[in-house]
Amino acid sequence: MKKFFAYVDKHSGFFAGILLTIMVLLSFFSMYYDSAIMDEVAHVPAGYSYDKYHDYRLNPEHPPLAKALSGVPLLFQKMVFPVDLPDWSEKINGQWEVGWKFLYERGNDPDTILLSSRIPMLLIMVVLGIYLYLWTKKLFGRKAAVLAMILFAFSPNLIAHSRFVTTDIAATLGVMMGLYHFVNYLKKPTWSNILIAMVALSVAQLLKFSCFVLYPMMGLILLFVLFYKKKPASWLHYVSSFVLMCLGSLVIINLVYLPFIYKMPVELQHETISYYFPVMETTDAKELVGQYGQQIMHTLTNSPITRPFAYYLLGLFMVFVRVTSGNTTYFLGETSNQSWWYFYPVAIAIKTPIVTLLLTLGALIFSVGLGVRFGKKLFTDLPKGIWRKTKTIWNRKFQAVWNTLDQWVAIFVIVLFVGTGIVGNLNIGLRHMFPMYPFWFMLIAGAFVLMHTMLKGKVRFASNVVISILVVLYVATNLMVFPHYLAYFNELIGGPQNGYKYMVDSNLDWGQDLRRLTQFVDENNIDEIKVDYFGGGDPHYYLKDRYVEWHANDGKTTGWIAVSATYFQNSKYYSRVRGEEDYSWLEAYEPEAIIGHSILVYNINK
Repeated sequence: MKKFFAYVDKHSGFFAGILLTIMVLLSFFSMYYDSAIMDEVAHVPAGYSYDKYHDYRLNPEHPPLAKALSGVPLLFQKMVFPVDLPDWSEKINGQWEVGWKFLYERGNDPDTILLSSRIPMLLIMVVLGIYLYLWTKKLFGRKAAVLAMILFAFSPNLIAHSRFVTTDIAATLGVMMGLYHFVNYLKKPTWSNILIAMVALSVAQLLKFSCFVLYPMMGLILLFVLFYKKKPASWLHYVSSFVLMCLGSLVIINLVYLPFIYKMPVELQHETISYYFPVMETTDAKELVGQYGQQIMHTLTNSPITRPFAYYLLGLFMVFVRVTSGNTTYFLGETSNQSWWYFYPVAIAIKTPIVTLLLTLGALIFSVGLGVRFGKKLFTDLPKGIWRKTKTIWNRKFQAVWNTLDQWVAIFVIVLFVGTGIVGNLNIGLRHMFPMYPFWFMLIAGAFVLMHTMLKGKVRFASNVVISILVVLYVATNLMVFPHYLAYFNELIGGPQNGYKYMVDSNLDWGQDLRRLTQFVDENNIDEIKVDYFGGGDPHYYLKDRYVEWHANDGKTTGWIAVSATYFQNSKYYSRVRGEEDYSWLEAYEPEAIIGHSILVYNINK
């Protein structure tokens, strides 16, 4: 075993490449039969329209980079895009109607479109993995980098979302890439590092608007560093270069938006700004945005130089309103448009593999013990005299913090995302916690490799055996849920088959299993099936004349009926607040099947 670990250490780059290749293959073959999820109906045609028509009228609430990447493969295929629709030419942001026509009603092959547009998303995942490997290797060495890559490559949750044309894995890359280069700049504030950090910060903003949080995060990290710096000259250099970095990133954002917007009519941009801002004037904060933001964006739109940045601001403010408005969510048997403070802690606990949770517990115990040991050492063997003692403690403290700055940044990211999830108002899915996951894996790997170096003899051998067993179990957990990664839940609740009882939407059911439902209907020779489907697929396109549209409000029925888990659970909320019918009557029956753990299929004979 010792020779094996030495071999892994020597060839860590090779192993990291193998792990990323396996991750790509698992992602590709698991997504091959996935139907369109809800958000892809808007994102896929939007990205294609940016690349083909240089027009940003669709989906302004997300930045362009990930969507534009997804549209590149479609440029090399013959596509019929519904530019003749009033939803394109007249309606403000008619993304859903245009997307639906593009995918299902203009003679295009939706499955080919989806597969082609998802492949660039895998590239984003690969780049994220490379950053994780490089950063972990720099901090903790090659063995830790390989362990972190194992946790990354076989994470069911990351694989689940790496395959879709969405922005959550992109946001994770943005946060990690931005902070990686920012810490490099802090440790070595050369002009080249400033420029690289500026570009990384810009790319992050172009991947997802939630990456805007990097600006205040970096500001706080900089203040933390300056607190320990003694020379005012270094303060001035850091502050001035950071301001330059932020301003420069805004210029880059403006330049990147330009090719995606320059053929969009200026009048349409003004109309889009005016359309969205009156909706925002509902609270004091939104009223302030509506009062001044609209005027600023109209002014910026009037100039061809700043017009792209005005559209970036529009999307940013749209997300601000979305986050503060909340969302109707099913959680632990309840459905509400209010948030639960424990939503994300519970989501992490039941959707993260047990092995990861056990490794986290072990890493925490080890780190606390190491911290106590370090703290005692810090205050021992110091020279006599209060002044000299205080000065020595301060110098040691500064050196310790500076040497472990990367680790403190990783901890900061985890605390920030979990903390904002607890106090925030938007309970949707675990995917909003993804930016902390690579840092989580990095710290776990670092803790265990450090612990490994401190152990000797039989104890070290035993720890190697335990970690090896846990790694095998972790990989097995991934393979057992293939290809239904989105529906992954751990053994604490009995696995994916019980997931719909706890959480739905993007945690389980985003519409990915419509094609699998069609396969079930074919195999069972079903002539007619009532379907209440949540997602981005078209039941009529796949099921043809066998499909009967159905909703909870249609009441009880007989025969075959398939209900998406999201609608199954949310129907109880609308029954309570609107007095509508719900699907509680189906609880008296056992499902004939649960397709992909997300669509409940019943055969009601009476």
